[in-house]
Amino acid sequence: MKNSFSPAGQHCAIFCMMLFLVLSSFAVEPQPKKPYFSGGPEGGKKLDALMRAADKESRPTDEILETVRNGLLTCQSHKMPVLRWIGNKYIWGKNPQNEEAIHLMVEASRLPDLNIYHSAIYFGLSTTLKKTPEIRQAMIDVAMKTEDYRNTIGRIEWGCRDSKEKAELLKLLEPYLQSEDKQVRTKAESVRAFLNDPQGWLAVDLEKKRQKAKEEYGPQFPELKRRLIEGNSDFRFELFHEFYRNNVTLILDDSFKEAFEACMKDSDVRVRRELARLVGGSMIWSANEQSPMATTLLREMLKDSDRDVRYNAVYHGLSTVRERSDEQVTELLLLILDDREPNLFSRVVWGLRDDKDQVRRILDQWKSNEKDADRLKKIEEVDDAFFQSKTAK
Repeated sequence: MKNSFSPAGQHCAIFCMMLFLVLSSFAVEPQPKKPYFSGGPEGGKKLDALMRAADKESRPTDEILETVRNGLLTCQSHKMPVLRWIGNKYIWGKNPQNEEAIHLMVEASRLPDLNIYHSAIYFGLSTTLKKTPEIRQAMIDVAMKTEDYRNTIGRIEWGCRDSKEKAELLKLLEPYLQSEDKQVRTKAESVRAFLNDPQGWLAVDLEKKRQKAKEEYGPQFPELKRRLIEGNSDFRFELFHEFYRNNVTLILDDSFKEAFEACMKDSDVRVRRELARLVGGSMIWSANEQSPMATTLLREMLKDSDRDVRYNAVYHGLSTVRERSDEQVTELLLLILDDREPNLFSRVVWGLRDDKDQVRRILDQWKSNEKDADRLKKIEEVDDAFFQSKTAK
């Protein structure tokens, strides 16, 4: 067949092909997307400095969020207080809520660290006024990767407790329920059952875990106590997390008193923070019969120099004690008289909500005896939080 291109057309086609080949040789490979949380060691140092800064509350929003983005993964600061600060400052109880802060929480929820993704859910995504598809998807993805049903998935359920909101959330489980992977399907069915009936699910699951922990760890208790007393900080810290992973927290008892007292004196703040969370959560908050030994231990930990140790002692334990003496109520009131960190303050107010007769009597006595004007003003502010404020987180 005769070529339909004229000589000029053939030259043009050859020229275009050569030009394409030349330009292709200069093509730039697409750059990988920069991780949302980045910045390296220097970013971590800047975030640590920001968390210590006296003027951090007055810093520009863009500066704060950028510093968190660049430093969250490498900062020395405990991750939970960082995300708690962002959530309280820009999302929880705010209207309007800061969209970039919400997006930061979505990205944080995708990280593998339990403390990070739990904090992103608790202080951020569960408190959003409008649950976008992205937020709902982030919540379901967290629910599918965590085994922390009570606190993390429970917080997701709380955030979507409206029936319509929960229905939208449950729809997002469908791809997991249809998965070819049996483990994925089983997990999705468990999450669905929890979201539909949290209390019923927890009761059944709790008894299963308690029995299994007794069988596996009960015979090891004497050795574990000895090693907690004699072991170093890293061993203690890792053993606490083993307790969490294997539900040993469900069978801890007062025979650990000496071991826990040794851990309370550990020089590593990580150990003391985890100890307060472990003892409070397992032996007071979720215990049918609350341990007086645990309460005494956590009251002693209120004297710790680290704020997060004190916060964990209150949040996970002392705020959930069911019956308190005047001395215990006084200790909690004194704590918030001098430390106005919002989460600690509101947790104490929440914890003492059923002890207002004692609170009234103690505050009245303080007011009648106090001569210092500044101190009296603080007492009045605490009084207002209990008897005039209509909300407490």
